[in-house]
Amino acid sequence: MANGDIRTYYEDGQWKPKVDGSSRGAHVGGTRAEHSAVGRDMARERGVEHRITRPTVQSRNRTHMATTLARARAEQTTKGRRGCAAPLS
Repeated sequence: MANGDIRTYYEDGQWKPKVDGSSRGAHVGGTRAEHSAVGRDMARERGVEHRITRPTVQSRNRTHMATTLARARAEQTTKGRRGCAAPLS
């Protein structure tokens, strides 16, 4: 892809359209379909190509690990509070 082309990619659990050559995504959050449409419109306005990069196994594993760790931390916090609660009188 040439500098200036638009690429819609998956990173950190989110789809993002990005101008190739820039350091970060142009829009963040939302579904693949929403960001594919945004990327397609950006490419059409600039007269460049638009490509969608599928997530790699590594990025899916990273997202799964982050979600699993967040759930485990939430469960530990919740369990710790249950035992410390004073009975109501």
